[in-house]
Amino acid sequence: MSENEPGLKARPKVIALVDYENIVREAAVRGELIDFEKLVKLCREFGDLVAGYLFVPKHNSYDPWLNTAHEHGFFTVAVPPPSNPERPKQHENADTIMIDLGCRFLALNVDIIVVVAYDGDFLTLANQVRDRGRQVILVTGEKVARALTHAVDLVYPLPAKTTL
Repeated sequence: MSENEPGLKARPKVIALVDYENIVREAAVRGELIDFEKLVKLCREFGDLVAGYLFVPKHNSYDPWLNTAHEHGFFTVAVPPPSNPERPKQHENADTIMIDLGCRFLALNVDIIVVVAYDGDFLTLANQVRDRGRQVILVTGEKVARALTHAVDLVYPLPAKTTL
């Protein structure tokens, strides 16, 4: 039976965008580690995970956690250092690149975009996804921007485990 036959509904196409530094730093403050395997499993529950992307500052590009991500089919995007010395925050580069990539995937008929982050910078992406009739799912921790939680379709807790 093929996907085009009556009675068989195609699973949604899912893209996951992970703000690595943002989530790892927040988890560390709470004495936790991100459980990446559970995060991948969660993303796959929403549909067919077409691709996942980890946005990582260059200084973190050797973190062993990234090998686990690669084993699960995630691509690592090394975020260049800020080009404007007056705005030296690395996360702003990652956020801008994540938002741009998410918008590009909308043109490729992706059904669901999963954003894994804490900050409200992704409000623009969430609004664009929903304006185009697609779903945006937020996987986040406790210190999430309230405006972002109101702009997405669903919110899930970030899978984490306590460090010893």
